[in-house]
Amino acid sequence: MSNKASEVVSLEYSSVKVPYEVLNKKFRQAQKIIDREIAQLNTQIVHITRLPTPELQRQAMPALREKLQNFRNRYADCLTKEGGYAQKCFQRLDHLSEYINNSDVKCEATWRKKRLDKILVDYFLRNSYYETALEVVKSSGIEDIVDTDLFISGREIENSLKAHNTGPCLQWCHENRSRLKKTKSTLEFNLHTQNFIEHIREGDYMGAIEYSRKHLVDNEVINPPERLQETMVLLAFRADTTCDKYKVLRVSS
Repeated sequence: MSNKASEVVSLEYSSVKVPYEVLNKKFRQAQKIIDREIAQLNTQIVHITRLPTPELQRQAMPALREKLQNFRNRYADCLTKEGGYAQKCFQRLDHLSEYINNSDVKCEATWRKKRLDKILVDYFLRNSYYETALEVVKSSGIEDIVDTDLFISGREIENSLKAHNTGPCLQWCHENRSRLKKTKSTLEFNLHTQNFIEHIREGDYMGAIEYSRKHLVDNEVINPPERLQETMVLLAFRADTTCDKYKVLRVSS
């Protein structure tokens, strides 16, 4: 392996890894959608074939046609999303090959300038300077080799949490549950715990119990037993409790 290739592998590994992992995720999500849609279509077709008269079967066809059209649209949408990230992978590979296979000094200087701009954008994004990052991306023309969309979606989730809305973050947890379980993350448990506490703060104790049964007890979420016990004990404390451990949980902030 040449020195240039070694340099690219060590410093630019994430450039290809990130879009590939997103592509792999989109593929798995699309596969689940397609399997579910096909199962529903098969069930509907079997139902139609079992109708007692041709007239009833004919009347059921418009609904089946509409469902097939919806399936076609969802399938096309999945292909578009996968194709977009597959294209990103090719663009990143082309960008890296441009450096490895080119010995021209000017071309190499241009490529290194792009890398520097990419590093700056990554720094700005990781430190929440989103507008500055987008300005650098636009002025440098490096839209194809940066992952601003992932950071922007992360900012939206962060803002929703600041607004006491756990919905977007829970959706993200659902989409990435296998990876969260692999790393033994308790993020989803923490979010459900917060929703449980919100029910209690509003005085909706029955709603809190039902929510805990659905999301904290009988769920695939990683539930640390000691944390779960502490959370459930909150049901026994009044709003004016003087117990600091549970009083702090009722604070809206």
